[in-house]
Amino acid sequence: MDDRMMRAVLFDRFGGPEVLYVGRVPRPEPAPGEVLVRVRAFSINSSELAARSGSLRLVTGRKFPQRVGLDLTGEVAALGAGVTDFAVGDRVWGIVGRTGFGSAAEYVTVRAERLGRVPDGLDLAAAAALPVATTAITALRDKARLRPGERLLVRGAAGGVGNAAVQLGQAYGAEVTALARATNLDFVRTLGAHHAIDHRTVPPRELGRFDVVLDTAGTDLRAFRRLLTPGGRMVTIAFDSARPAASLGYIAASAVHGGGRVRFFSGNPKRALFDDLARQVAEGGLRPAVDRCFSLEETAQAHRALEAGGVRGKYVVRVD
Repeated sequence: MDDRMMRAVLFDRFGGPEVLYVGRVPRPEPAPGEVLVRVRAFSINSSELAARSGSLRLVTGRKFPQRVGLDLTGEVAALGAGVTDFAVGDRVWGIVGRTGFGSAAEYVTVRAERLGRVPDGLDLAAAAALPVATTAITALRDKARLRPGERLLVRGAAGGVGNAAVQLGQAYGAEVTALARATNLDFVRTLGAHHAIDHRTVPPRELGRFDVVLDTAGTDLRAFRRLLTPGGRMVTIAFDSARPAASLGYIAASAVHGGGRVRFFSGNPKRALFDDLARQVAEGGLRPAVDRCFSLEETAQAHRALEAGGVRGKYVVRVD
C-alpha cells in the first residue's frame, strides 16, 4: 500500500450525512511551524454539519471534494521546520483552525500553537470529547468572568460545550442551572448541575434570574437576556441559522440598547488554553463525556446522530 496516501472523510456535494464517504487522499507534509499528527480520534461538531449541508459555503467555498473534522487527538508523526516544543510520539490534542476542517482522516497537519499535550493516563478516544471544552473555559472565565457564588444558567447543557460548562461552573463555585431535554436531566445532574430543568416544558420567564447566561443554541436570545440580574452577563456561541442577519443584528445592538450586553464569539484556542484545559482535567474539574464511539467508516452515522439531537456529551469517531 502506498504510504503517501491516507484515508479521509470527504464529500463531493452539499447535502445530508449520506454525502459523506471515506476516500483516499495524499498524506500531507508539515510546513514550517506545523506538526503532522497521526489522528486517533475526533469528535462531531455542529459547525461541520453546517459546512456539509452548505450553510457555510461562503466560508468553505464550492470546490470539491471537501473535508470534515475540526478537533483531534493523536500522536505527533513529524515536525515542520522551526517546531521545537513537541517531539515525535507526543500525545496531543487540538483544533485544526477557526474555519478549517480536515481532522477526519488518518493524518492532518496543524499549526504547532493550536496543539497541546494530552494529560497522562487519559485515553485518546475519551480525550477527543474535550478540545471543545476550551470554548466553555473562554466563555465562563474570560468573557463572562464568572465568580464564586453567582447563579449560572447553561442552555444546551447536555451538549459538547454545555456539558463542559456545567462542570466548569461547578468547579468555579457557581450555582449551576442546566437546561436540557427531559431524558438528559439525570445526566446533567451527574455533571454537577444544582438544578436541572426540561427546556421543553418550562418557558424562560419561569426560570428566575441569573448573573451569567451561557447560550449554545442562538435562538430566543431576547427572552434569555431578560433573565439577567443587574450587572449580569450573557455569552452565546451560536446565532439563529434560520434568521442569521436578525440574530447577529440583535447581538450587536445589545451592546448599546438595554441592560446586559450579549457577548458572541467563535472558539479559536491556542496553546495556553489547551494547557488550561489539561490543568482542569488534572485537578478533577473536568472529565470527558462520550455518548458513543463510531469508526471512521461510520462518520455519516455520527453526523446523523448529532442532527437527531439528544446527545449526552460528544459523539467521538475513532480513526484507528
